[in-house]
Amino acid sequence: SGMHALRRRQNWLSTWWSIVRLGAAYTGSADVMIGTLTAAVVQFAGPVGLILVVIPTAFFYYSLRVSYDLRVQTIEAVQVMADVIDQRDRYTFDHSQRVSKYAELIATKMRLPPEQIETLRMSARVHDLGKIGIDGSMLHKPGALTSDERDRFQRHVYVGAMIIERFPRYREGREIVLYHHERYDGDGYPERLIGTDIPLGARIVAVCDAYDAMTSDRSYRSALPHAAAVAELRSLKGKQFDPIIVDAFLSIPEPEITAAQARRSDDGAGANQPNIRPALAPNHH
Repeated sequence: SGMHALRRRQNWLSTWWSIVRLGAAYTGSADVMIGTLTAAVVQFAGPVGLILVVIPTAFFYYSLRVSYDLRVQTIEAVQVMADVIDQRDRYTFDHSQRVSKYAELIATKMRLPPEQIETLRMSARVHDLGKIGIDGSMLHKPGALTSDERDRFQRHVYVGAMIIERFPRYREGREIVLYHHERYDGDGYPERLIGTDIPLGARIVAVCDAYDAMTSDRSYRSALPHAAAVAELRSLKGKQFDPIIVDAFLSIPEPEITAAQARRSDDGAGANQPNIRPALAPNHH
C-alpha cells in the first residue's frame, strides 16, 4: 500500500483502505470469530484443543479463497466480453484497454481518491460493453448511419449500464458507462446532460475515448498524430469536453501517453464507430 501510494503521490491511509475495503467486512468479522474461538479453546481445553480450531479455520480459508477466485473470474469474464467487442473490428482492437489507461492517468493527475480512480479505471475498461447487442453490419457500415440506425446505435449505453449493474464489482461505475457520450455543451446522449451535471468519470472517459479514436487508424483515414489530436481537444474545450479535464490530459507528458498506447496492434486499433468521426463532428458517437 505504501509503495502504491508513493508511486501515485497519494495518501497512504486512503490507498490502503481502497485495497482492503471490499473484503474488510468479511475478513475482519471472520478474524474476530476465529481469534475468540482460539482464545476460548486455549483457556478451557488447553493447547491440545487447538486441533479443534483447525477445522473452522480451514473452512474459512477455503470459503475466502473461493469468494476471491469468483470475484477475480467475474472481473476477467466481463473484461473478456469487452475485448471481444473491440476485436469485432481491427480498428477497435485494444481500444477499451487504452481508454482505461488514459482515464487512470487523468484521474491520477487530478489527484482523485484511490477508490474513485479504481472505479473509473474498471468502468472505462468496459465502457463499450453495450455494443454487444449491435449488429456487425452497422458497426462496419462504410457510409453514414441513417437516423434510425443512429438511434439504435446510441442505445448501446443503456445496454452497457444494464449489464454492469448486475455485477457488484462494476455497479459503482454504471453512470460512467451510461453517460460517457454526453457532451459538456449538452449536445450529447442519452439524456443531453450539461456541464457538471455529467458525472465526473463520464466526462473523463469522453476525453479519453475521443483522443484514442483520433489517434487510431480508421477505415477512411490514417491515425492523427498526437499534436493534431491535442489541438482538436484544445479547440473543443468547453464545447464537447470539460475544460478542466482537457487541461489535466494535456498536462500529462507525451511519453506517458505513448506508453499507454503500447498495446496497439500492427493491424491498427482503437475507436468506436467506424462511420462517425469522433471529436470532430457534432454527432460524436
